[in-house]
Amino acid sequence: MPKDHARKKALTDLKDELGIKHACAIALLDHPDIDERRLLVEYLAEYVDITTYREAVDYLRQEQANPLDYEGPTMTDQLPHDPYISAVAEAFAAYDITVIDGGTSTQDGELLEGWITFAPSNISPDTWQHGVHLGWDQNRGWHLIESGGGRNVHELDPEAVLTYSSPQQVACSAANALRGYLSTGPITDGSWRTWDSRSVEAAVAAWTADA
Repeated sequence: MPKDHARKKALTDLKDELGIKHACAIALLDHPDIDERRLLVEYLAEYVDITTYREAVDYLRQEQANPLDYEGPTMTDQLPHDPYISAVAEAFAAYDITVIDGGTSTQDGELLEGWITFAPSNISPDTWQHGVHLGWDQNRGWHLIESGGGRNVHELDPEAVLTYSSPQQVACSAANALRGYLSTGPITDGSWRTWDSRSVEAAVAAWTADA
């Protein structure tokens, strides 16, 4: 069977078996560690609250870090920062960055988190040898998390990006960082003038008060 045809069949089988999107199937098939890949497939097949490649990887890393006491992510249908994370993910299109996956969660019922992953072709291998994804939480704001090695965390463009910066600013700074330019500074195209963070800040504050 030709190699390309075999890969297409493998991708189709993963999508049909696990009910995942094409981009997730690609990431899963290309996962470099075979033993880990088997575990990721198992998580996606058995755990109803793990539905994407990134969620499966995050669960695996938590299991590896705390094998005896990790109970897995707490997912809900709607979290207060969902619209904000979605708006940031959509803003990457303007900077020719392909978003593979993204989502929100609260692992402990107290801290809101979000994440966005990207096509490997958009990530500079010289800067990010093991890959990288974008993360957010209500305390630290936006940060870049390396996918391998020590999973180092880098604050995203601290001179320009705050916890609730405009989606355009976050996407611009992150797009440059993915390409190896770690400092962008405030954007000056005026798009920030249309951004009002008060609604998402209020929603997060209300959720925190009830948590």
